[in-house]
Amino acid sequence: MVFNIPLLNIIFMFDTIRSRAPLRISFAGGGTDVSPYPEMKEGCVISTSIDRYAYVTLNLTSKNKIIVKSQDYGLFESFDSISDLIKNGKLDLVTTTMKSLGVTNTSFESILHVDAPPGSGLGSSSALIVSLIGALSKLGNFHFSHYDLAEKAFQIERQELGIEGGRQDQYASTFGGFNFFEFKKDHVEVTPLRIRKSIINELLASILICDTTITRLSSNILKRQSNSYLSGDKDVIDNLDLIKKSAYDMKHALLRGKIGEISRLLHEGWLYKKKLDSGISPPKIDKLYDVALQAGSYGGKLMGAGGGGHFLFICEPERREDVARAMMKEGCKIHRINFDKEGLQVWEKKNDEVA
Repeated sequence: MVFNIPLLNIIFMFDTIRSRAPLRISFAGGGTDVSPYPEMKEGCVISTSIDRYAYVTLNLTSKNKIIVKSQDYGLFESFDSISDLIKNGKLDLVTTTMKSLGVTNTSFESILHVDAPPGSGLGSSSALIVSLIGALSKLGNFHFSHYDLAEKAFQIERQELGIEGGRQDQYASTFGGFNFFEFKKDHVEVTPLRIRKSIINELLASILICDTTITRLSSNILKRQSNSYLSGDKDVIDNLDLIKKSAYDMKHALLRGKIGEISRLLHEGWLYKKKLDSGISPPKIDKLYDVALQAGSYGGKLMGAGGGGHFLFICEPERREDVARAMMKEGCKIHRINFDKEGLQVWEKKNDEVA
């Protein structure tokens, strides 16, 4: 899809634009959204956005400069013109997004923060691009549909920046909530899942998010997975097919609130995923998973491509603290989450207003 987006020079009625886009956890189907599988067989993923966010603030200034600040990495860049927005290995994600959108205003400061670092397996890089597009669209008075915004974010991250990965993250961050994503050969279909409040509450009581503190480079794993598929590796093809089937089964289990079935499907999906590439579950990850099961978890899976990042576990609520303590003894960090329902949010304020 080709986007031609003229951002306009307009008279602004505000001094600051803010945006936030949520990170996500996925329950089933991950990997079937990575090319070439969706183009050849069509994939599907079930995920939900969570209350961890990528934040962008755009402060309009009187300076004829574009200033970019990353609060997470302490990076600062200043550009005099649009042509100066080049890739230099520091803030390429930001500058590439600005150039791709055709920014014409050169008098603003952008401040960035993400609640989880790259490599977390929670879709943080995609969420930052979604949040940037949202804020810059408000700056330019241009309106995207949710589908077009998610597709534009995919185009920037996967094609213009060349970062390996699938399509689920951009769509999950844009739309928000529980969704069943179907990745067709030439488009994506998003079906929101209407899950009863009692089921949501039981999930929140049962879920444990565990940061392994192990960083990983997902692009290498995903590139090998894609190459294996293209070469006709039967194990990879068969396991991706099983992962796809598990997403449909997970959809039914979630809608009916069958927590035991959800746990079983998570565990089975993790076993299928491990067979896609040897780098997905190295010995340290295998050990952590076994520790969680022995402490009382029913099942779980590693978020993202694998190799490190965050585990999602389902536990009996009465045993969740046992699992948390066991994982912390192994050097992991435990996070309590809530589910996000809204997806991308963008708003503006004047400097005399309360933030």
